[in-house]
Amino acid sequence: ENRVLVKGGKSKMTDLMFDARQGKRVAIDQLEKFKKYFKAHEGLPMFDPLSNIETLLDRVLMMEAIQKCSNSCSIDTKFYSCGYHLVESKDAISINEALAAKNFQFPVICKSRIAQGALGHDMSIIFSKEELKQVKSSNVI
Repeated sequence: ENRVLVKGGKSKMTDLMFDARQGKRVAIDQLEKFKKYFKAHEGLPMFDPLSNIETLLDRVLMMEAIQKCSNSCSIDTKFYSCGYHLVESKDAISINEALAAKNFQFPVICKSRIAQGALGHDMSIIFSKEELKQVKSSNVI
């Protein structure tokens, strides 16, 4: 079966998946075609299943996977994984209270939840609770 699934499409699957998450209809349709193709050809070798890629595009899902892996390791092979906080409010006071409850100490690193696209590589270092005013909802600290 010799079919072209994507004409003039994205150069990387992650770009396509990011655009689909942003609600872009063309990307959603193309991603669905890929998923149907892979499902129909389950014996097709894949280096990284789409579900793994989706996990890596979302910093919260990625941290949950890392913590699950760390927790399942035996004590002699355990590795450290830092905590995280998903910002769901723009209120600096409630963000600071949530960070304090999780024993965070300043400075902290703040990134967008989505680890892809133009904003996926932005990062801020927040040195004090006063600087939490600049944090956006859906950021990960």
